[in-house]
Amino acid sequence: YIMRSYYPIKEMQMLSAIEIFIEEEQLEEIEFLLERIGYEKSEEIVRIGHKYKKGSDSTIILRNYAKITGKKKKYKKKLLRKVPTVIGHSYIHQWDRNAFYVHLIQELVDYYAEGEINVRHVLDYWNYYKEVSDTLNWNYIEEELNKLQLLKFATYIRQLAHIWFDGQI
Repeated sequence: YIMRSYYPIKEMQMLSAIEIFIEEEQLEEIEFLLERIGYEKSEEIVRIGHKYKKGSDSTIILRNYAKITGKKKKYKKKLLRKVPTVIGHSYIHQWDRNAFYVHLIQELVDYYAEGEINVRHVLDYWNYYKEVSDTLNWNYIEEELNKLQLLKFATYIRQLAHIWFDGQI
């Protein structure tokens, strides 16, 4: 839902699915809750997680946190503790622009590693980048991406998006 606001026309970006990171031991409990509110487990095979649908336009994908290993898992959990929650909610976090950019790069790497990256993911990234790049703290971002060893990937994905959506470099 965050990405929609960065498209010139909000309707250009359809929400494909809400992705929720969970620990494996939470799966049964969350499946039960989803079924209680009308979601059904999809027969469609999704490498990145378990897919649930409600009607034709509401999809949730439960992604296993355990697939994220090492430094990246520790970083994500630490980052979530630092990201403030939305007022009145205990578990809904609101990213600032810099942390969201780092998170977005991490997600692109996850999709890439799982063989699930597509043009829509890169377009989402590019629209966000174009809107906020002038307001980002690039020193902070480079430092965080260096910690995760993702700075080179971020550079390449930015160059690719520029070529695809704005012409040659």
